Order: sequence, then C-alpha cells, then structure tokens
Amino acid sequence: MQSLNIWDYSVEFDKSVTANWYEGSEGWGCECDCCQNFLSFVKQKQLPEEITKLLSDFGVLPEKPTYVCNVYRTENLYLCQFNYRVAGRMLNDPHPDDSIQLDWGSFLCGHEIYPYGSPNFPSPSFDLMFFVNLPWVPNR
Repeated sequence: MQSLNIWDYSVEFDKSVTANWYEGSEGWGCECDCCQNFLSFVKQKQLPEEITKLLSDFGVLPEKPTYVCNVYRTENLYLCQFNYRVAGRMLNDPHPDDSIQLDWGSFLCGHEIYPYGSPNFPSPSFDLMFFVNLPWVPNR
C-alpha cells in the first residue's frame, strides 16, 4: 500500500491492483450524449492537468471513469460529475458533506452510492469524484 495526501484527504491505496482492474475494464458504457461528450473531452486530452496527474498517480486510466453524470447545464457549459474508483481506503474524511473548491472545479473523495461502472472492483475502495464545467466537444 502507498500513502498519498490529496488536498485535505489522506488515503492508502494499491496502485497495481487499481491499474490491473482498469486495464481489464471495458470503461463507462453509457451512450447518452452527455456521457459521450465527456468521453470525447477525455480522448482529446482536455482534462485539467491536475486531474490527469492525480489519476496517473493512482494507476487510473482517464478514459475509463466508473461514473459520469451531467449535473446541470449553464448557458455554454455542462457541469459534469465524473468518478474513478481506487483500491484502498480513506484515512480521514475532512469534508463529509462538501467538496473542495479548486481553480478548475471541485473535488470530493468518498464513496459513490451508484457504482454502476465498477463491477467486481476489489474491496476496500474509495472514489475520486470530480465536478467540472465542460464545453460541448465538437465533432465527437
């Protein structure tokens, strides 16, 4: 197990177990426009660099989220929640009811109650939950 501090959160995780699960995962399978827009955004490598680096630290493949949801639409953007599951455990929960506000959006570390995209994920686990305003990606 490795230890890492993610903003205010402290976690222990198993990078090889996490990476192995993602390598074998089919990824998020929803075909709706909002989910496909998010996946196009990721494939075009438009995620904020902080997110991409964090996912790499955990052995997570950005193109294989375990949950995606369009929370709401503003005039030109969509607030998108996207999660990634990690093998390990949280050592603290400093923000049980609130996400951390960052330059690119917000972040919450916890347990997603709808783990549709992570069948047979090893236990224990926790979820990295991101909330980012995304543009609509042309030419998906």
